[in-house]
Amino acid sequence: MGLLESKLYPQTTKPIIKHVSQNLLPSFSMDTAKFSDGSSGFVITTVDLAKNSSVRTISVKFVYSPSDNSIVFVGNDESILAFVRDRFTNNVVCSITSNSKENIVRFCVITYEPIEDAVIDKIAELYKKF
Repeated sequence: MGLLESKLYPQTTKPIIKHVSQNLLPSFSMDTAKFSDGSSGFVITTVDLAKNSSVRTISVKFVYSPSDNSIVFVGNDESILAFVRDRFTNNVVCSITSNSKENIVRFCVITYEPIEDAVIDKIAELYKKF
């Protein structure tokens, strides 16, 4: 009898990084998510140059805020997702670093849509006007 792999199934998702349709492949998008097991996190979708699509789910292990304009999420797979409010434009930027040492930086959506989760919805604090 083999080991069963636990898969995270999103129940609720809201876009946080949208694919810009004018950009060519590869593409990248990310949603905030509440999963069926009660945890919360992110769903990342990438499409490569050959139009192969992959979906990765990241459940949040813990979250911390090193400053007033940033929030950092650490996933159970040791991925790091740092959300920072740009002080020049007031837009929110996300930097994602994963185990494979890839680093992706993208602007987030203009308006944050809460998913009614206390952990993930901390991102909304970065969208408040100062």
